[in-house]
Amino acid sequence: MNRSAPNPVKTIAFVLLFGVGGALIFFGGSLFSAGLADYQARTFQEDWQQKQTPPSIKAWRIAKEASETAVARHPFTANGEYLDRLGRINEWLHFDKPVGEAVAQLTRSKAENYYSQAIAARPVWPNTYSQLAYVKAMQGELDEWFYEVAEAAYILGPWRKPTLEQLAQVSTFIPENQQADLEWLVAVSDRAKAVKRQPQY
Repeated sequence: MNRSAPNPVKTIAFVLLFGVGGALIFFGGSLFSAGLADYQARTFQEDWQQKQTPPSIKAWRIAKEASETAVARHPFTANGEYLDRLGRINEWLHFDKPVGEAVAQLTRSKAENYYSQAIAARPVWPNTYSQLAYVKAMQGELDEWFYEVAEAAYILGPWRKPTLEQLAQVSTFIPENQQADLEWLVAVSDRAKAVKRQPQY
């Protein structure tokens, strides 16, 4: 019994279809897994934010591991939102410690690093800039980079309530004799008051 030779076009099409389908399944699964992990981390973060109390070590570790998982499993490019959250979670462990506190130095340094990565991945999102400026201030790092990211936050989000509120906090670290020389800082206070009753967005 004669068998017809396999059609090479059909074979190639099948292989391509199988490969593309497998890739879609893999990346879809990665996106779902990353999103689920980020949801868990965000739940912890929002709870700490609402209570305004530092987390327990156990809760913090669970949230940090979930956030790290979200960052690691997100396919393609780095996810700025996930990196920003990982920075905030690192900050939260010692958020109530004073400026320059040694015990908070490691997690605040890690937060700085994650915020910098988040900015690289999402360079037009102002809240990450203002958060980076804040954590640098808490580290006692009022250097050139501090002033650059604080000004960038204002330029990118001149009417955003969370950004202005964060910059208002940041301004308390800047020596009074330097504040009048910073044009962006002069406008922060007035604009923060103007948006105080606006809904957060």
